[in-house]
Amino acid sequence: MVSGHILEVSCKKENRTYDCEQMHEEDMSSGKEISMEVDGAEEDDDCNRQKVRKKEKGKKAISNNLVRKIGLYNAILVFVLRSCNDKSPMVRTRALMQIAILLHDENIRSRLLNLSKTPMYVYCCEDEDAKKQRDDPILLRTITTRSLDARVSTRRAAIIALESLFSTLSESQQAEFLTVFQQHCRDPSLLVRKQAAESLSRLLLSFGANTNMLDKVWLTSVLPLINDREQSVVQLASKLVL
Repeated sequence: MVSGHILEVSCKKENRTYDCEQMHEEDMSSGKEISMEVDGAEEDDDCNRQKVRKKEKGKKAISNNLVRKIGLYNAILVFVLRSCNDKSPMVRTRALMQIAILLHDENIRSRLLNLSKTPMYVYCCEDEDAKKQRDDPILLRTITTRSLDARVSTRRAAIIALESLFSTLSESQQAEFLTVFQQHCRDPSLLVRKQAAESLSRLLLSFGANTNMLDKVWLTSVLPLINDREQSVVQLASKLVL
């Protein structure tokens, strides 16, 4: 009985040892498979990185050639204009404010209005529709788009930029984009309402003698702000009326 028990115990030990060895071999094989998968993934990542680097180098080379063709000055203007559509609201606002300042210079204004026809802008532009519509006034389209921005500061900056651009517009364009000022006199933000009222009043002083449209828009947009719910808007409207 004792010898049989000893044999049974030794058999169990041998089986356990065999099972452990088998499990160890399985772990080793699975570890090798995992390491092979990791190595394969790393190789794929390296290939992707190399492709991205080559693509970036190609873009830089093309961009540098285009900068040489159109000049660094135009390239900077392209960068400023593209920044109006940046993901960051602060960048969009600052870019629009810079454009509003630059539009006061006749030479720079001419360059900005012709940017959509330059190869640099078409190459850098990520909007496929903008690439197709090269003859459209991209500056005007950008400003009006940003006037509908979700951020208050960006909408306000777009109104300032549109005011600076207003003198270069044709009569039909002026009539079309006067509605932008008109709508923003009823904007939910008091800052935007005040800016729209100020811009319309300045445009009326500058161009009121040449067009009757501004008179009507001013009377229907700025004058009602005397009854605005915000006291600061009422005070501004009172000053503009007087």
